[in-house]
Amino acid sequence: MPEPDRFRYGDLRQATCSGRSLALSSSKYRPFRGNIFGNVLLRDIFRIPVNPSPVVPQHPTLQSEKDMATDSIFVAASRQEPTYRPVNRTVERVFYSGMAILLCVCTFIGFSPTYFQAGMMRAPLPSPILHIHGAVFTLWMLLFVVQAALISARRVRWHRSFGTIAFCLPPIMIVLGVMAAIDALHRGVKIGPLDPAVSAAIPLIGIVGFAIVIYASWRARRRPDAHKRLILIATSGLVAAAFGRFPWDRIGLPPAAGAISGLGILLLILVIYELISLRRIHRSTMWAAPVVFATVALAVPIGMTPAWHAFAALLNRIIGPHI
Repeated sequence: MPEPDRFRYGDLRQATCSGRSLALSSSKYRPFRGNIFGNVLLRDIFRIPVNPSPVVPQHPTLQSEKDMATDSIFVAASRQEPTYRPVNRTVERVFYSGMAILLCVCTFIGFSPTYFQAGMMRAPLPSPILHIHGAVFTLWMLLFVVQAALISARRVRWHRSFGTIAFCLPPIMIVLGVMAAIDALHRGVKIGPLDPAVSAAIPLIGIVGFAIVIYASWRARRRPDAHKRLILIATSGLVAAAFGRFPWDRIGLPPAAGAISGLGILLLILVIYELISLRRIHRSTMWAAPVVFATVALAVPIGMTPAWHAFAALLNRIIGPHI
């Protein structure tokens, strides 16, 4: 593209303004590029400065509010929930109700010889804390079935009312679970071939996974798709204790391995259901299921470490005599 013609103000010898001739010196003006006929105005010839449009200074508070509003827009956009394929609500209600019943049946089978068929509160348990522990955990399982049934019956208002009562139980369950585990450690209870310290690691570490997921379910109580999955996964972690009491010795499997296998089957059922109904794994299942499974599967390896044995001895010495 050819370079535009160079024009100097000094080349314009005279300019007429108000009937007078003005001599322009070429040494006072710098060259510019452009078309003299289209781009040169009177203010360009006489180099009259043009004041830019005034900029109104913005108050710092207003500017910060504007920034906060902008930030909130981007934060809200980044926190949008992922969209999932629409599911058949009838099938979904049947699935979660069936899972609740399945967990209760597994709990009954596992604790039937030592608790349910032994008279529950009249069962010859070695410690009074175990009676309270068994009663509260049984109440949680019953509420779990009732809550699933209320959703199936479309009684959402009743479900929320019972949910307020039900969420008073997890803190009590966590405390009772820790106390029952330390009591068993103090009495020297063994699970299969494991020593008391390793045996205590199974409920103590497992209750940590339950606490994490059940707290997340409470935070997600306004999001039903995440809430119901987290409740199911957390309760499945509790049922692992019942799986450990199944007669696995008949097939040569240790109780701890049986508990891990039973929990894995429950979580696998949930994953298969989501892959069929959603064509993907729900985000809540994606993180909560590994957390619960890891706390159960890694309890024995962690319990075998010297650090855990020292920690268990400390718990037995400080807390054990007072339970």
